[in-house]
Amino acid sequence: MRLFNTSRYLGIFLVLTSTNLFAKEFPATFDIKYQLTHTTKNVGEVGITFAQSKGTYTFEVSTYAAGILRLLGDRKLVSKGEVGKNGFKPISFEFINVKKPNKNIKSEFSYDTKLITTYYNDKVLSGEFPAGTLDLAIYLFQFNFIKSKNSVYSFKILEGKKVRIYRYKKLKQEDVKVNKKIIKADLYEGKIEGRDNSTHYVWFSKKNYRVPIKLKIQTDFGLLIEQTLVNTSLNL
Repeated sequence: MRLFNTSRYLGIFLVLTSTNLFAKEFPATFDIKYQLTHTTKNVGEVGITFAQSKGTYTFEVSTYAAGILRLLGDRKLVSKGEVGKNGFKPISFEFINVKKPNKNIKSEFSYDTKLITTYYNDKVLSGEFPAGTLDLAIYLFQFNFIKSKNSVYSFKILEGKKVRIYRYKKLKQEDVKVNKKIIKADLYEGKIEGRDNSTHYVWFSKKNYRVPIKLKIQTDFGLLIEQTLVNTSLNL
């Protein structure tokens, strides 16, 4: 199963942050909204909601498809787990296909046995996961917790049934205009180990919080999708 095919325009997109020794801790709640475009035409939006309380978190990424992406339908990624000074520790991860619920997939992390149990299409699969594995919904927000200034990063990411290596390299700093505001950002090039045509680009805000404000992703069916921040409750 190739979950990432449809999730590329969803939310990988979602985030990657360049690191900042002085990045603020995330507030108890926040939300972010992005617009998806193809050749300047609206093809949907992505909404993120985050909530944390007493060391636990819930992180949801909802994609509402429009235009040429409507055939893929709406999707939702839901990550739940623990959060502390070292960042996220996912306990469960769900990939919800609104149009085709039989394609839904849910994974649970057991840190005692170091196993991920995945439920998909009436099947139960189990496999070991490397230490530090994150899920597709939250992995890029992890950078808000990193206290280093490297220009290259790699992550072990649960996409669905598989854990893959995502690698990011900083290219340069740029000023990005969001609505009428100029935001200083770091531009990263990302690639997924073992996957062809996986190159994508993410611009991350540098001040206060490290979150993506602009992304460019090439889909498997040849479309170049841009994901641009529309609004957020975070003070960027």
